[in-house]
Amino acid sequence: MPGLPLRLRSHRFAPLAAMLLGLQMQRASIPALARVVHRLGIDADWVIFGHVHRAGPLPGDDPAAGRARAGGPGSRTPGAWTYEPLLIHRAAAPPHPYWPGGAIVLEDDGDPQAIGLLDHLDAELLHGA
Repeated sequence: MPGLPLRLRSHRFAPLAAMLLGLQMQRASIPALARVVHRLGIDADWVIFGHVHRAGPLPGDDPAAGRARAGGPGSRTPGAWTYEPLLIHRAAAPPHPYWPGGAIVLEDDGDPQAIGLLDHLDAELLHGA
C-alpha cells in the first residue's frame, strides 16, 4: 500500500485497512474477475485467483461475497502468504482473512475451501519473523 500516507501505515490502522481492502475485493476484484471470465467465455463453476491479500470467502463471510452475480461462477482466493502488519493488528488471531499461509483445498466432491496453513501460529511469532 505504497500510496497511503506514512501516518496511516501503522498497526493502529490495520483493522481499517483490512476492512477497506475487504470491501474493495467484494465490490471491485470479484466483479472484475467475473467480467474477465465472462468475456473469455469460460464455463466454470469456480474460479480460483490470487493477488488479493484476503482469503475467502471464509466461514462467517456472506456466502454471496464469493459470487459477482447470481448464476455466475463462485470465486475463491487463498489470501496472503506473508505476514502483513498493515492488515493484521497485533491482537489478531486466526481465523483472520489476512492471516498468512492461505491455501485452497480442491476435492472431487464439494466446493473449493479457503484454509489457513499457518493458523496454528500466533501473531507474536509471525511478527518477529
